[in-house]
Amino acid sequence: METEQEQKPSLLRRIFTIIIGIFLLSLVLSYFIFDESTRLTILGFLTSSKLNNNTLTVDKTTNLIFNNASLSALNHLYDSNLEVEFKACLKGEKINNTYFITETIQPRTFQQEYNFVIAESCPKGTLVDLHTHPFNQCIPSEIDVKNFRKFQKQNPDALLAVMCEKDRFYFYR
Repeated sequence: METEQEQKPSLLRRIFTIIIGIFLLSLVLSYFIFDESTRLTILGFLTSSKLNNNTLTVDKTTNLIFNNASLSALNHLYDSNLEVEFKACLKGEKINNTYFITETIQPRTFQQEYNFVIAESCPKGTLVDLHTHPFNQCIPSEIDVKNFRKFQKQNPDALLAVMCEKDRFYFYR
């Protein structure tokens, strides 16, 4: 009877080891099979937030809530610029760890392409410096982060948001 009990943990351990091995092998293979764009798409999907009842999760302790007018304005901009990136400035109030967005402003835009936008900086008092990326490309570029760091000097509470679907956003602090 003791030998049966001793064999069970050994059998479970083998099965567990095989499952972990298959998982690790699939991770390594996926690195070589998928190109960087695919990996960034997967990473962006895993680290971005989906809009739910006008609310986005920025991180474990922080939320962003749109009022209906500001979200409607942002959605209109998104629908009007499906082929190119656009920039928007989200204004409102930060109370504790919640950003309440009450206004969506589109700054003067100089150039828009499929994969970049050149526009004026957001005005002082902007809580979220937002721009779009091509569909499902949620991760900000190094240039995005560099430009945001300059903007963040005027408002340390500001967020960078990349909108990569109508209801999917990636946040950077």
